[in-house]
Amino acid sequence: MQVTENKKDYYSLSVEGKYANGETIKGTGSSVVYTGYEWRGNINFGDISLRQTLAASADGQTLIGRFYQKGQELVGMKITAIKDKPKTQLLSVFPSHIKKGGTTNITITGSGLSDSLTLPPSIMVNKIISQSKNSMVVNVTAKDSASIGYINIQVGEAILTDQLAIYAQVNSLKVVPSYGVSRVGDNGGSTPKADNIFRAVGFDYGKDGIPNTEDDLDLGYIEEVTWEVVPRDAIAKKDEDVKFAGHMNSNTGQFSPAAAGPNPERYRSTNNAGNLNVVAKLTENGNEISGIGRLLVAVQRWNNPPLK
Repeated sequence: MQVTENKKDYYSLSVEGKYANGETIKGTGSSVVYTGYEWRGNINFGDISLRQTLAASADGQTLIGRFYQKGQELVGMKITAIKDKPKTQLLSVFPSHIKKGGTTNITITGSGLSDSLTLPPSIMVNKIISQSKNSMVVNVTAKDSASIGYINIQVGEAILTDQLAIYAQVNSLKVVPSYGVSRVGDNGGSTPKADNIFRAVGFDYGKDGIPNTEDDLDLGYIEEVTWEVVPRDAIAKKDEDVKFAGHMNSNTGQFSPAAAGPNPERYRSTNNAGNLNVVAKLTENGNEISGIGRLLVAVQRWNNPPLK
């Protein structure tokens, strides 16, 4: 992100980058800084408008907060930004897990990434696919003999500690958020639908194979899961909430609620609210693993409370 000051506290923005799948993003926008550190920005990526709500660190070197879609505040991403410097800095690695014996591409981000990459001997660097000052895409293999646990990534003298996990298997999934709220809308009314999006975090139970112990490995987001919604209780099943409340994208985990207003197809023509469970599923070594979260599909929220 390139930032140009127009006048005190007002800036123009230009953003270029890539999503994890390699898709290029490019956009322009503007921002205002309040009280010296509260950053509020707007950026347009084609026909998609995103908001930025970020806070600067005391030294002005880091911004932390969220990007989210205009009108859909729950559809977004957490952001950590670091000020670009010639000195090598490491920010993140994605995906944040490699299976023992497996080969995958990892993307390392930061600044000043022109130096050589160093990984533990248990990780083979097969090929550096691309390398620029802000990112490095590397094809790596975790040897069968690799020990499970977190490893460090080093580029030049910069080290990223305990953000890449070598794992044996996914033992469990956690749905985040654990409790989400979507809201019906549109259908001629003034209030749009409020979508919600869910992610699945994987865990390896570690060498002891026991959950919730110190050697558990947080594997970060698992992209290979499939998604569905099911009735949360007997009443939700009887009222066919799955049928009427909206649609879950089985690949992305994004739930889009149904239209607002009375529905004559429902009992007593009630609206399309629903009480659902969100289920993420993954097949691991022939076994199906699932994680469950809650989704409440509610009516419109007419008054937005202030941020706390």
